[in-house]
Amino acid sequence: AKLISPLNESIINSADIVTFQWEGYDLDGDIDIIVSTTREEPGGNFNDGTYYDNYHLIFYKNEAGTFIDSTTLINSDNSNDVPNFYFLRTIDKDNDGDYDLVPDGWANFGKYYGPNIHWVNQDGMFIRNN
Repeated sequence: AKLISPLNESIINSADIVTFQWEGYDLDGDIDIIVSTTREEPGGNFNDGTYYDNYHLIFYKNEAGTFIDSTTLINSDNSNDVPNFYFLRTIDKDNDGDYDLVPDGWANFGKYYGPNIHWVNQDGMFIRNN
C-alpha cells in the first residue's frame, strides 16, 4: 500500500478531478476519500480513451489519520467503456448494511453505460456490477 499524508496530487497526472467524496465507508468512525477523475490529456481524443470519455476512481482509506492509497479495493477502478460521472454516491444499494458506490451525473458522450452500474461492497472490496 502506498502511504499518502497529506494527499499528493502527483499520482493523478493527466487527469481532471471530477469529484471528491468524503465518506466513512467502513463505519469505523473516520472519513475516507474517493476521488473520481477522467483523463483529459492534451491532444487526446474520444477514440482512444484519453479525453473525458472514461473514468478513474482513486480510493484513500484513512488509517489512524494517514491516508493509504487503497484503490486496489475497487474492481474496475477505471474504464474506457463508460464516460466519466460527476457524482459518486455512497449508499447501501443492496440493503446489506454497508456502503456501496453508485455513480451519478453521467457525462454522456454518446456511449451506452446502462442505468445500473454500481460497485457492491463485498467484505471491503468494491465489485463493479452492471
